[in-house]
Amino acid sequence: MSEIVTRIILTDDMLYRESLELRDRVLRQPLGMSLWDENLEDEEYATHIVALYEGRVVGVLLLKPVDSRTLQMKQVAVDETLRGQNIGRKLVQHAEEAARTQGYRDIMLHARQVAVLFYEKLQYEITGEPFTEIGIPHRIMVKTLTKEEPLYYDSAYTTSWDTIITEAYEHKGQYYVCLEETAFYPEGGGQPCDTGMINNIKVLDVQRREERIVHQVEQHASLETGTAVHCEIDWQRRFDHMQQHSGQHLLSAICLSHLGAATLSFHMGEDYATIDIDRPALSAAEMNELEQKVNEHIYRNLPVHSYFVTEEELAGLTLVKMPKVTDHIRIVEIEGIEHNACGGTHVSRTGELGILKLYRAEKQKGHIRLYFKYGYRALADYREALETLDVFTTRFNTGRKDVVERFRKWEDEQQQLRAEVDQLRRENDQYLAERLIRQAEAADERVLVHLFDDKSPQDLQRIASQLLTWQDRNILLATKRDYKILLARHEQSELRCGAFFKEHLVAFGGKGGGNDQSAQGGFANEEDLLGFYEYASARLSE
Repeated sequence: MSEIVTRIILTDDMLYRESLELRDRVLRQPLGMSLWDENLEDEEYATHIVALYEGRVVGVLLLKPVDSRTLQMKQVAVDETLRGQNIGRKLVQHAEEAARTQGYRDIMLHARQVAVLFYEKLQYEITGEPFTEIGIPHRIMVKTLTKEEPLYYDSAYTTSWDTIITEAYEHKGQYYVCLEETAFYPEGGGQPCDTGMINNIKVLDVQRREERIVHQVEQHASLETGTAVHCEIDWQRRFDHMQQHSGQHLLSAICLSHLGAATLSFHMGEDYATIDIDRPALSAAEMNELEQKVNEHIYRNLPVHSYFVTEEELAGLTLVKMPKVTDHIRIVEIEGIEHNACGGTHVSRTGELGILKLYRAEKQKGHIRLYFKYGYRALADYREALETLDVFTTRFNTGRKDVVERFRKWEDEQQQLRAEVDQLRRENDQYLAERLIRQAEAADERVLVHLFDDKSPQDLQRIASQLLTWQDRNILLATKRDYKILLARHEQSELRCGAFFKEHLVAFGGKGGGNDQSAQGGFANEEDLLGFYEYASARLSE
């Protein structure tokens, strides 16, 4: 079968008469009417689209302006002998493309009831109530062709523009506006939203709500519907997102080509960005090689293109993941590397990514999560790392290359010092325990009690352990540092330490607990500590 083609004709074209005959035969004669009885003088102002098969007209439709935004599709007719050859679909698609080219946003039509399902499959929507026209049931149907494309689709480098507020409203104490034109990117696709200013009022959040982009602002003030406004993007934030997002595309492409690992998910945080790749493990050597290969492509300064394709054009591209939508498909292409369906903001060349730094690879549910930074994020991290390194080189009075070895030597020295300190502490604890035992024996005390000025709770536990080993009294030790107290019993004692604290601590504002062998408590101030210490000393000595 020959190919069916569509084209636009004028009313002085020889095919115009043939298109009128087709319209009359298909649309009027079955109703007992004649197209020739109608006024056709204004048809020269309409757009006439015909479908041709073997040089003859086999389909036709008209487009007429309704207003500056909308075209009406009329007089759609297809040769009845060629039904089922997608002629109607081809005509409508040509009409939509022509409408877009002429700057129209919507197409509406009066669809016969029997044709409603056909138009619904082409994403036309019913609006209004049923009505009768030329004695036949009809429905008004509408399709939005251009969804008021955001300015960032034309250029991610647009940072300021003037526009008009199309809607302003308050919801649950928050303020929102919609703009006739916007370059603010709404959160989506793993990329955070843009922020900035609208008439010097802060834009806090941007989200897509169905077909609208909604901007949350700090306050309404002068932001009313119909107001002309000046908008400014936070460029530092926007460019950071461009670097991380374009960088993710490049990193994912090299992961696939070099490691055979597809990207499963992408997240862009305030500090790090991550991708999860379909790979069970990644060695340090593999990660370094991956990082090197990505940076090599950065330095090649490859062009990055963003553009829309039709479903037919999409079929000719190799994509890792096919998009869910079938029309208005946006492709981001890194020349010579990959094609990716994406609606985000991107750099124009890979050189703008600056540098990639991979930080770590960790296992996540059988996959690998890669943490990375590009561009200014990597530069800021490098500066911070150097500042930290310089602190150590200054502290150890050595160069950067020698600082690790110097630090290891310092660790060895510290380990030796800790060993010496531990030995001195044990000797001191032994001396202290012997002194406390002598004092208790001299005073013939039933309980060994002592109040320290500056011992830690760990010191109390260690000293108590020594004392229980060398004598058979119960022990009550307290320290003014942190207002802590400890009670421990000798193995032959019947004292229940935990129960004693539980019964008496609360009366002195203390908290704590323990078991029969030992208990610990704490207080908010020294006065409460001393009160309980004196009380417990007296009670335990009875």
